[in-house]
Amino acid sequence: FLLGGISNAGTIHGDDYGINVHDNSSIGGEGHEGILNSGEISGSTGIFIGGEGTSVTGGIDNTGSIDAGFTGIHIDSSASLTGGITNEDGASIVGNDGSDGYGIVISDNSSVTGGITNEDGASIIGGNVGGEGSVYGIGIVLSDSSLTGNIENSGNISGGSTGIYFYNPPKNQRKRHL
Repeated sequence: FLLGGISNAGTIHGDDYGINVHDNSSIGGEGHEGILNSGEISGSTGIFIGGEGTSVTGGIDNTGSIDAGFTGIHIDSSASLTGGITNEDGASIVGNDGSDGYGIVISDNSSVTGGITNEDGASIIGGNVGGEGSVYGIGIVLSDSSLTGNIENSGNISGGSTGIYFYNPPKNQRKRHL
């Protein structure tokens, strides 16, 4: 449990995860920020929040770069994020493995409260947009989860296949799709 937040103005890199909040972990609390990035976060997944009982309070605020090999931000497996996701002017959230990838994924009974805001001059990109070989890149995915608040876009949300994708699979197909 981290009462407070993570603030990055430099570089955070991991081959698998830039930041991994997992299995009953929590960040933030009343009056505290969640994850603030004005630098660079990179990994196969830039920011992962996953596992039942895992929570981040204070949201994710990006003014820098979240540049991931596959998924920029992934909230998964009954995790919760309170405070939403804000991608500010000039910032980018990119998931691209050369063909596929996801900008933001909220999946497997997870919840985000506070919406997703992509400001003017900001980008959320999944996959190799405009390039050859992108079969399944998606900017934002909401799969079998809840998002309370709006998706507000004044910038660029793009996917090699789909910009914004909502999917609620039958119970026997969950976790196989993403």
